[in-house]
Amino acid sequence: MVSPYIAHFPLIVFSDYYLWKIGKKIVGKSATRVAFILILTSTFMTEFEIRCFTNTLEKVCTVVSFHFYMEQKDKFDSNTIIFTFLLTIEFMMRNTSPVAWIPLIMIKIFRDNSFMPFLISGLLIAIPTIFLCVYLDSLYYYGANTDS
Repeated sequence: MVSPYIAHFPLIVFSDYYLWKIGKKIVGKSATRVAFILILTSTFMTEFEIRCFTNTLEKVCTVVSFHFYMEQKDKFDSNTIIFTFLLTIEFMMRNTSPVAWIPLIMIKIFRDNSFMPFLISGLLIAIPTIFLCVYLDSLYYYGANTDS
C-alpha cells in the first residue's frame, strides 16, 4: 500500500526541482515561492499525483523537457539530447502528449534556428528510443502472454 508513495517520491522531488528552476527563470524567485506554497498545499497534488503512475511520470517528463527546451539553442548538445529523449518517452507513454510541443518546437526552429539540432536529434535519439520502447514492450507482452 505504501509502495506507490515510495516509488513516486523521487520522481516528484525531481520534477519539483526542475519546476523551481523554470519558475525562477520565467517569473522570479518570489513568485516561484508562492507557486510552490500553492502546489504543496494543494489537495489534488498531495492525494492524487502520488497514485497516478503514468500521469505522474508524464508530468515529470513534461516539466524536465520544458527546462531543457528553454535551454535549447541553435546547436546539437546535451540539452537537445535530453529534451528529445524525454519527449520521445512521453510520446511512447501517451501518443497525444507531444501535440502541445509542436508549436513550441516550431518557435525554436524559426526563432532560434534549431532545425538542424532537432533533425539530428530525431534521427539519433528519437528513432532509436522508439525502437527500444517497442522492443521492450514486445518482450514484456510476449513474455506475459506465454506465462499463462
